[in-house]
Amino acid sequence: MGSPPDVRAGLNGYLIFVTSHALSPLVSPWREILPSALASRPMFALAWVLPFLIGALLAVLAWVFALRSAVREQTAVFLERLQGVAREFTEYQRRSDRLRQSEERFRHLAENMRDIVWIVSLDRRKTLFVNTAFEEITGRTKQNLYDRPNCLDLVHPDDRSQAVATLFRQVLEGYDGDAEFRIVRSDGVVRWARCRAFSILKDPKGTSQVGCIAEDATDRKRAEQELRQLSGRLMRLQDEERRRIARELHDSTAQALAALLMNLGAVQRSAARLGKKARQALAESLDLAKQCSQEVRTVSYLLHPPLLEELGLISALRHYVDGYTQRSGIRVELEAPPDFGRLPQEIELALFRVVQECLTNVHRHSGSPTARVRLAREFDGVRLEVRDEGRGIPPEKLGRAGQVLPGLGVGIAGMQERLRQLGGRLGIVSGDRGTTVTAIIPHPLEL
Repeated sequence: MGSPPDVRAGLNGYLIFVTSHALSPLVSPWREILPSALASRPMFALAWVLPFLIGALLAVLAWVFALRSAVREQTAVFLERLQGVAREFTEYQRRSDRLRQSEERFRHLAENMRDIVWIVSLDRRKTLFVNTAFEEITGRTKQNLYDRPNCLDLVHPDDRSQAVATLFRQVLEGYDGDAEFRIVRSDGVVRWARCRAFSILKDPKGTSQVGCIAEDATDRKRAEQELRQLSGRLMRLQDEERRRIARELHDSTAQALAALLMNLGAVQRSAARLGKKARQALAESLDLAKQCSQEVRTVSYLLHPPLLEELGLISALRHYVDGYTQRSGIRVELEAPPDFGRLPQEIELALFRVVQECLTNVHRHSGSPTARVRLAREFDGVRLEVRDEGRGIPPEKLGRAGQVLPGLGVGIAGMQERLRQLGGRLGIVSGDRGTTVTAIIPHPLEL
């Protein structure tokens, strides 16, 4: 590889300088001796000195050429390294430009988002970026977060511990659930926020940078609350309509069928004077009337069991379980403590409807020959478990921790909504060995 002209000129000058300095120690002594030797004995001096000078000159020239070759090699290596450094520096500049452009695009995108975008360095305890949505949602300036990268004082005191626990799970465990909590604006207004935190950069010692995206969920929470109130009102209206229809069936239709049975019975006592076909038609009519009367009473009871209001949940469930076993052939075991006692009417009705829906699903979908219903009073609430040994619910229809996904059925959605109206929750665990449905409603024990 050739050298640039300025480098070659510098190399030649350097070699001339080295050569002159290398010959100087050999030539300078002879500058004093040679004139006097030539004057006294010229032939002898020339014959002795000239070969020596020629040999010394040749040796010096050989050394200079060897040095020049080595310098050229070292110069080529140096130039190659210098060109490599120049290429690396150029690539570094290009990457820096791309990184700067990427940061500008990110900032432009983040500043135009309605959600809060916050990036913080844990090891440096410093806010690296926060967008203007922080000011719009919280009512505080971004500088407050840059000065002190801690926004726990924004979280409502009642939600603070749960919010911190969920955010830590998101960062450290990769939990995919959202953290929902209330925030208190600078003007005292309380709003809802839905937040997700995640790790951005990690080092061997752990997470070094954390990002957080939070949206204002106040409108959604308000809509959910209104929808919950509407759903609760619809359920109350539905229960009232069921009670009305059950009463009408019992007081009118069932009584009319009872009168029909009495009349058919009177006719049957005089059936000896009827023909064979008439007697056969009468017997069939009597059987159909009995069947209709029984079905009307069953439907009336399923719509609204009168024992639930008169004797309580346990008596109503025992009566329902006995009838369910007779109708379906599925053996059901009911477990409840003898001192279970009475509960508020809305709780007893909700638990009865949960058992009713679960056993209906066992009969329709499970294929289990048995089922088990267990009721227990705990310190802070009432627990209901309904378990079968049949086909489980497909895994794709169940979320994590027994969370019910949309599309599983209106019956289960109705159970969830009933329990939610009372502050309770529904859990489902399903597998190859059956399904267990757990309903928990808060209701402290009266000590």
